[in-house]
Amino acid sequence: MVENTEGVPLRERFTVAERLARDLIDHIEHGFLPKTAHLRRLVRSGSGDSAVTDKTVRDHVKRLLDTDQFTADVYARFEKWLRSIEKEVTRIIESGRF
Repeated sequence: MVENTEGVPLRERFTVAERLARDLIDHIEHGFLPKTAHLRRLVRSGSGDSAVTDKTVRDHVKRLLDTDQFTADVYARFEKWLRSIEKEVTRIIESGRF
């Protein structure tokens, strides 16, 4: 998703950044961490009596990697908006026009 931050009012930039922060936290808490914990349990249980197939582990790792890529994408968008805010605030301060 291409998002152009130029020309967006500062207040709206904060709103977008806040939404992305909430989305990122929600995704990590309810998506990434549970998948990581599930994979950890799966691999540990595979070292006991019940064998876990390589395909099962690969499938879970693939899902976790996809989740990680989504996390990185959301974080990159969040960082872009934060840098935009920083740039605009710096411009306002340097211009002396509050």
